[in-house]
Amino acid sequence: METRIKELRLQRRLTQTGLAMEINCSQNLISKIELGKVKPTSDMLKSLSAFFNVSIDYLLCETNYKYKVDMYIDIDQAQMYEYFFKYTNLSVTNQHIIDRLISCFEDEENDKYCNL
Repeated sequence: METRIKELRLQRRLTQTGLAMEINCSQNLISKIELGKVKPTSDMLKSLSAFFNVSIDYLLCETNYKYKVDMYIDIDQAQMYEYFFKYTNLSVTNQHIIDRLISCFEDEENDKYCNL
């Protein structure tokens, strides 16, 4: 479990202090959880689950499905869901770049005229 929390924290480019501020706890507690010295409380698991938008089962390493919906959809949809969350975590500027790039691929005739 501790590796999942650290992995998710690093994916968001957060320090332990940053994560602690987001879920209203201490950096020391985050450190102890990531080192496997302390188990998070159920309230903390709920906070982490909500903050990272993953299932508690995923945090507890009881499943490899990050999101509850992954259990019910096929792999292509799960991959789309993953892309959606990556996209929403990008800056607005980078989202616009992605949008323009997709538009270029959609219109193959004008593909050569796209300026990114």
